[in-house]
Amino acid sequence: MLDTAPFLAAGCRQAEPPSHLWTRIARGLGAAAEAIVTLPNRTAVGVAAAAAVAFVVLSGLTYSTQQGVIQARRQLPASYQALGLVARPSARFVSLTGAGSGYVRLVHDVTIRKGALIVSDMPDPGHEKVYQVWLRDDDHRHSPGVFRPERGQLMVMPFDADCHRSRIISITIEARSQGVDKSTHPPVMAGRF
Repeated sequence: MLDTAPFLAAGCRQAEPPSHLWTRIARGLGAAAEAIVTLPNRTAVGVAAAAAVAFVVLSGLTYSTQQGVIQARRQLPASYQALGLVARPSARFVSLTGAGSGYVRLVHDVTIRKGALIVSDMPDPGHEKVYQVWLRDDDHRHSPGVFRPERGQLMVMPFDADCHRSRIISITIEARSQGVDKSTHPPVMAGRF
């Protein structure tokens, strides 16, 4: 029945109730009749459409705001750790440069063996690819982690690492989301300790 009702209604002419019927209804309601507002049919449709559009726009804004709050909450602990490192008198800083665009800076403290990579405006590394961070000393290279930046967002990647032996920090683009054991591509950015 619900499926066929629209087809049956399409063949019928829409009609307004006679005005004398509205008058009789209003008399029957008494004082409450003043609260009834009658709108022409086109106006009612326009008001309903405007309300629907407003609802969709406000829902989109609410969703967008919620996503921003979720992202900020994810980055909050990492940001606090980086702030703690920056405030330490023994903190050291390394700026990374290279073919990659964006801003990347390492803050580390060798006394507590912690570091944080601060990243902004890095481009997307590509579909199913990540940036992998490498610390290299004279003998070997190891990776404290991978990251995938979001466009226009400041990102902080804290890590535990013994940076006092490291000579170079570099970033490569790798094809596996968890990173690789050995770098397969040349660095897009690098810096010297």
